[in-house]
Amino acid sequence: MITWGVLIGISLIAFGFLLTALYVRRANTRFDRLSQVLMEDFR
Repeated sequence: MITWGVLIGISLIAFGFLLTALYVRRANTRFDRLSQVLMEDFR
């Protein structure tokens, strides 16, 4: 029998993976461009 606690725990772990994937996607697109612009400004 699966309890509510187990379901909530699994959901939290899945939510953590989802947030990590979203951050990595954002960091690899927008943040890389911003850091490139900043590096060009310092030169």
